[in-house]
Amino acid sequence: MRIDYGPTTKISIPKIRSQISSTEYRSEDFIMLPITKLLESETHSLLSGWAVAGVVCGGTAKIVAGGQYSEVRSDMIFMILDGHEIESFKCSKACVGYVLAFSPKYMAESHIGSKDMLTTDMAFVSQPCIVIDRFNVWQFNAMAMAMHMSVKGGAMYGDYIVESLFSALFYALSSVKAVALNSEQSIEENMSRGDILMRDFIALLGRDCQRERSVEYYAAQLGITPKYLSLISNKKTGKSASKLIEEAVIHVAKELLMQPGLSILEVSEQLNFVSQSFFGKYFKQRVGVSPSRYKVQNL
Repeated sequence: MRIDYGPTTKISIPKIRSQISSTEYRSEDFIMLPITKLLESETHSLLSGWAVAGVVCGGTAKIVAGGQYSEVRSDMIFMILDGHEIESFKCSKACVGYVLAFSPKYMAESHIGSKDMLTTDMAFVSQPCIVIDRFNVWQFNAMAMAMHMSVKGGAMYGDYIVESLFSALFYALSSVKAVALNSEQSIEENMSRGDILMRDFIALLGRDCQRERSVEYYAAQLGITPKYLSLISNKKTGKSASKLIEEAVIHVAKELLMQPGLSILEVSEQLNFVSQSFFGKYFKQRVGVSPSRYKVQNL
């Protein structure tokens, strides 16, 4: 049965331009910008370490983020999570779109499960840009407009409205990504062995990163050598397998540390570290601050 979305086509590029692309909003933890603002190098520094989601509504854009090059055309979205920095950005004169950016603190405090966040993060690492259909374009634009109007108009309970809309936008993005991945799985015979291994590695990370941190474990699960897993990981994401494992563990650790009811010891135990001291050294070496300081700074 064909579904007619009817009025969804009324959200046109000129309307996007007038509603979003000429304005911006900034707070301590949330930034909304016209996509052309990414042409400014200072914006790259401003968004360093932030989660960034963007939609191109017209024209084209070329992005290098986390060592990966992507060309984003009309009706495409991109998502850069977990601190993968934007290294360069170029766009055509006709490029129209917007960017939503959220601080690490905002991401940690969001009501999104660590497994959901991790799975989406890892999925977008391997493929940061995807094509979306007309209805999804309308859906994302409507959510973005609602966020924009809430913060611009100073709505009562605006922070709560934006937080709820962020969760909705995140799961909508995740849903589209999941459909794309399932579509890839349904035509697995057309995928390279490297693509299949990377997809399965991502799934294993989402399932097991709280108890397993060795490249050897994941390689054994995939039936390959650790060296080959790192080779594939570097080729597909620009990062070694051990780096992706570390990022997954740290992501979950940050979320657990943000929970007021959990002590540092309990967090280290949930992450299967041999001791609180070892967890503290592991965390500080990769984040730059101790778990206790991170907890104090973010609660």
